[in-house]
Amino acid sequence: MQVPEHFWKHMIKEPLIFRQATVRDAWQIAKVGLASAKVEVREVPLDISVEQFAQIWAERIQDGSHLTYVAVFKQGLFQRDVVCGYVSIEAPMQSGHVMTLYISPDYMRQGIGMFLMQHIEPLVKAAGGRALITDVQPRNVMAHNFYQKFGFVFTDEHREELIVMRKELL
Repeated sequence: MQVPEHFWKHMIKEPLIFRQATVRDAWQIAKVGLASAKVEVREVPLDISVEQFAQIWAERIQDGSHLTYVAVFKQGLFQRDVVCGYVSIEAPMQSGHVMTLYISPDYMRQGIGMFLMQHIEPLVKAAGGRALITDVQPRNVMAHNFYQKFGFVFTDEHREELIVMRKELL
Protein backbone atom coordinates (compact mmCIF):
# COMPACT_ATOMS: atom_id res chain seq x y z
CA MET A 1 0.00 0.00 0.00
CA GLN A 2 1.34 3.42 -0.96
CA VAL A 3 1.51 5.96 1.86
CA PRO A 4 -0.22 9.22 0.85
CA GLU A 5 2.18 12.11 0.30
CA HIS A 6 0.42 14.32 2.88
CA PHE A 7 1.12 11.68 5.54
CA TRP A 8 4.83 12.53 5.67
CA LYS A 9 4.08 16.24 6.05
CA HIS A 10 2.92 15.58 9.62
CA MET A 11 5.47 13.02 10.74
CA ILE A 12 6.59 13.84 14.27
CA LYS A 13 10.34 14.13 14.28
CA GLU A 14 10.68 15.42 17.84
CA PRO A 15 10.39 13.18 20.91
CA LEU A 16 6.93 12.94 22.41
CA ILE A 17 6.38 14.20 25.93
CA PHE A 18 3.73 12.70 28.24
CA ARG A 19 2.38 15.05 30.88
CA GLN A 20 -0.77 15.89 32.79
CA ALA A 21 -2.97 18.39 30.98
CA THR A 22 -3.44 21.90 32.30
CA VAL A 23 -6.24 24.37 31.68
CA ARG A 24 -3.91 26.05 29.16
CA ASP A 25 -4.18 22.86 27.04
CA ALA A 26 -8.00 22.97 26.86
CA TRP A 27 -8.13 24.76 23.49
CA GLN A 28 -5.75 22.30 21.81
CA ILE A 29 -7.49 19.33 23.46
CA ALA A 30 -10.83 20.58 22.09
CA LYS A 31 -9.40 20.99 18.58
CA VAL A 32 -7.85 17.50 18.63
CA GLY A 33 -11.06 15.94 19.98
CA LEU A 34 -13.32 17.56 17.41
CA ALA A 35 -10.99 16.81 14.50
CA SER A 36 -10.63 13.20 15.59
CA ALA A 37 -14.37 12.79 16.12
CA LYS A 38 -14.92 13.79 12.47
CA VAL A 39 -12.93 10.79 11.22
CA GLU A 40 -14.24 8.18 13.64
CA VAL A 41 -17.46 6.31 13.00
CA ARG A 42 -19.93 7.86 15.45
CA GLU A 43 -23.60 7.14 15.88
CA VAL A 44 -24.19 10.81 16.69
CA PRO A 45 -21.72 13.44 15.47
CA LEU A 46 -20.32 15.97 17.92
CA ASP A 47 -22.15 19.20 17.27
CA ILE A 48 -20.26 21.73 19.37
CA SER A 49 -17.93 24.64 18.68
CA VAL A 50 -14.24 24.58 19.59
CA GLU A 51 -14.91 27.38 22.08
CA GLN A 52 -17.68 25.43 23.83
CA PHE A 53 -15.66 22.22 23.87
CA ALA A 54 -12.58 24.04 25.19
CA GLN A 55 -14.69 25.43 28.03
CA ILE A 56 -15.93 21.93 28.89
CA TRP A 57 -12.36 20.59 28.92
CA ALA A 58 -11.10 23.50 31.01
CA GLU A 59 -13.81 22.72 33.59
CA ARG A 60 -13.05 18.98 33.55
CA ILE A 61 -9.35 19.61 34.07
CA GLN A 62 -9.95 22.20 36.77
CA ASP A 63 -12.54 20.26 38.77
CA GLY A 64 -10.58 17.00 38.62
CA SER A 65 -13.49 14.92 37.32
CA HIS A 66 -11.24 13.74 34.48
CA LEU A 67 -7.55 13.01 34.89
CA THR A 68 -6.32 14.10 31.49
CA TYR A 69 -2.89 13.52 29.99
CA VAL A 70 -1.49 14.83 26.74
CA ALA A 71 1.12 13.74 24.23
CA VAL A 72 2.98 16.84 23.10
CA PHE A 73 5.99 17.70 21.02
CA LYS A 74 7.91 20.96 20.93
CA GLN A 75 7.58 23.13 17.84
CA GLY A 76 8.99 26.38 16.55
CA LEU A 77 11.53 28.89 17.69
CA PHE A 78 9.93 29.24 21.10
CA GLN A 79 9.48 25.47 21.50
CA ARG A 80 5.78 25.68 22.29
CA ASP A 81 3.90 22.50 23.19
CA VAL A 82 1.75 21.06 20.41
CA VAL A 83 -0.90 18.63 21.67
CA CYS A 84 -1.16 15.77 19.18
CA GLY A 85 -3.24 13.44 21.35
CA TYR A 86 -4.80 13.02 24.77
CA VAL A 87 -6.30 10.44 27.06
CA SER A 88 -8.70 11.08 29.91
CA ILE A 89 -9.42 8.77 32.83
CA GLU A 90 -12.51 9.19 34.98
CA ALA A 91 -11.54 10.20 38.52
CA PRO A 92 -10.50 8.53 40.72
CA MET A 93 -7.56 7.06 38.80
CA GLN A 94 -8.13 3.54 40.14
CA SER A 95 -11.45 3.42 38.26
CA GLY A 96 -9.37 2.77 35.15
CA HIS A 97 -12.22 4.08 33.01
CA VAL A 98 -10.75 5.53 29.83
CA MET A 99 -13.29 8.20 29.00
CA THR A 100 -11.58 9.56 25.90
CA LEU A 101 -8.55 8.79 23.77
CA TYR A 102 -8.17 11.06 20.78
CA ILE A 103 -5.31 11.58 18.37
CA SER A 104 -5.20 14.43 15.90
CA PRO A 105 -5.93 13.04 12.41
CA ASP A 106 -2.72 14.78 11.28
CA TYR A 107 -0.71 12.48 13.55
CA MET A 108 -2.68 9.21 13.49
CA ARG A 109 -0.91 5.91 12.88
CA GLN A 110 2.36 7.07 14.45
CA GLY A 111 2.04 5.21 17.75
CA ILE A 112 0.71 8.14 19.79
CA GLY A 113 -2.33 6.24 21.07
CA MET A 114 -0.12 3.36 22.18
CA PHE A 115 2.30 5.88 23.74
CA LEU A 116 -0.53 7.38 25.81
CA MET A 117 -1.96 4.01 26.87
CA GLN A 118 1.49 2.70 27.86
CA HIS A 119 1.88 5.69 30.17
CA ILE A 120 -1.64 5.50 31.63
CA GLU A 121 -1.57 1.80 32.54
CA PRO A 122 1.12 2.08 35.26
CA LEU A 123 -0.59 5.16 36.71
CA VAL A 124 -3.86 3.24 37.08
CA LYS A 125 -2.02 0.25 38.58
CA ALA A 126 -0.13 2.46 41.04
CA ALA A 127 -3.46 3.96 42.16
CA GLY A 128 -4.79 0.46 42.90
CA GLY A 129 -6.71 -0.06 39.68
CA ARG A 130 -7.26 -3.65 38.55
CA ALA A 131 -8.42 -3.01 34.99
CA LEU A 132 -8.69 -0.50 32.20
CA ILE A 133 -12.21 -0.10 30.84
CA THR A 134 -13.48 1.86 27.87
CA ASP A 135 -16.71 2.36 25.95
CA VAL A 136 -16.58 2.32 22.16
CA GLN A 137 -19.02 3.06 19.40
CA PRO A 138 -20.30 -0.22 17.90
CA ARG A 139 -19.30 0.74 14.35
CA ASN A 140 -15.90 2.21 15.26
CA VAL A 141 -13.81 -0.72 14.02
CA MET A 142 -10.63 1.36 14.11
CA ALA A 143 -11.07 1.82 17.89
CA HIS A 144 -11.95 -1.86 18.37
CA ASN A 145 -8.76 -2.90 16.58
CA PHE A 146 -6.62 -0.41 18.50
CA TYR A 147 -7.86 -1.51 21.92
CA GLN A 148 -7.59 -5.20 21.02
CA LYS A 149 -3.94 -4.68 20.03
CA PHE A 150 -3.41 -3.20 23.49
CA GLY A 151 -4.96 -6.25 25.17
CA PHE A 152 -8.57 -5.18 25.65
CA VAL A 153 -11.36 -7.69 25.14
CA PHE A 154 -15.05 -7.17 24.50
CA THR A 155 -17.31 -7.72 27.50
CA ASP A 156 -21.01 -8.55 27.62
CA GLU A 157 -21.68 -5.11 29.12
CA HIS A 158 -23.18 -2.20 27.26
CA ARG A 159 -23.54 1.40 28.39
CA GLU A 160 -26.29 3.17 26.56
CA GLU A 161 -25.43 2.32 22.95
CA LEU A 162 -21.73 1.72 23.54
CA ILE A 163 -19.76 -1.52 23.75
CA VAL A 164 -17.60 -1.98 26.86
CA MET A 165 -14.05 -3.26 26.45
CA ARG A 166 -11.77 -4.27 29.32
CA LYS A 167 -8.13 -5.05 29.99
CA GLU A 168 -7.17 -6.76 33.22
CA LEU A 169 -4.04 -5.30 34.84
CA LEU A 170 -1.71 -7.94 36.21
